This record gives sequence, C-alpha cells and structure tokens, in this order.
Amino acid sequence: MFIWDFNAIFAVALILSLAIVLGVWMFYTLRGEQDRGTRDAGYFRQCRYCGHVYLDYWMRDPCLCPRCLSYHDP
Repeated sequence: MFIWDFNAIFAVALILSLAIVLGVWMFYTLRGEQDRGTRDAGYFRQCRYCGHVYLDYWMRDPCLCPRCLSYHDP
C-alpha cells in the first residue's frame, strides 16, 4: 500500500497542476494553428516613422500607429 505523506501529496498535486497547464497550453496552441491561416497580408501595416509592424483590422486611411500614435497613409 502506498503511504500518503506530505511529500507524496505535494508531488501528486504538482504533477496534476502541471498536466492541466500543459493541456490547456496545447489546446490553445493547436487551435491557434487553424486561425493563423485566415489572416490576410493586407491587415499588416508598418509605421513609416517608428517601423512598428501591427495589425489594422479596420483598414482605415490614414491609419494610427499604436506605438508612436502618428497618422500615416499605407
């Protein structure tokens, strides 16, 4: 029979919590692979002042850079 002392309970709790975190991480990582193909290259913008690359979902002209807050045409 297995003896349940503090070290055994701590080890089981640690292994279970790590398994849950790993499972959730794998779920969101594998699910995200399906979503990456739907992004169009037209959504990506690069600021001509600071060089920051960001996603512009609304495709507005002029667009606003989230880093330096400058307006520029694509």
